Amino acid sequence: MKKFLFLSLILSFSGIMAGCNNNSVEEELFSTPQNTNTQTSSSTSAQEEEIISKDQQTTDELDVSENSTYQNQELGFSFLYSGKYKFQESDEGITIWTKQDYEQIETFVEATPLTLSYAENPINLSLTEWVKESGFLLETEITEQTVSGLDTVRFQWSGMWSYTSVVISVPDSNQVIIITLDNDMTEYQPIFEEIVNSLKVF
Repeated sequence: MKKFLFLSLILSFSGIMAGCNNNSVEEELFSTPQNTNTQTSSSTSAQEEEIISKDQQTTDELDVSENSTYQNQELGFSFLYSGKYKFQESDEGITIWTKQDYEQIETFVEATPLTLSYAENPINLSLTEWVKESGFLLETEITEQTVSGLDTVRFQWSGMWSYTSVVISVPDSNQVIIITLDNDMTEYQPIFEEIVNSLKVF
């Protein structure tokens, strides 16, 4: 819709101005300014682009081809990952986005592709019992396993969409960590598995 609206505005603007000075409008809208020093201009543009890129990069948006470590001192966990992701942090946990999805975040109505958050387990239920007591609408059986020395359970469940969650017991505490993937967001499957397999709690 935005593309069509923009095109309509351009056409309307061109129609109004055509009666006044058609050649001038065409030159202003579509012509390429002449440059007597193309090589110098191109070099300057490249330098400016590099500076902008460095300024925009933050500690929570990294572009790496090999494993990098995300660490959150306040929440007390870290994990390995590869690729380019934006980590949206809150007091309860983090939401993980690809750069492309983050730039279109307003289109995700009550949808989050991949989250990691804490939840309370005040009476120290087993992970399986905790999942059953928490009211998840289970689509699969609960699978118990140990990953990186931590007790975990894995299951699929239904909410607004279909999800896969891994719940991890936090040692020496009354808390659990929940890692949840929207099953429709298949491009997040690799980092979901990376987090599950490399998570460390401190």
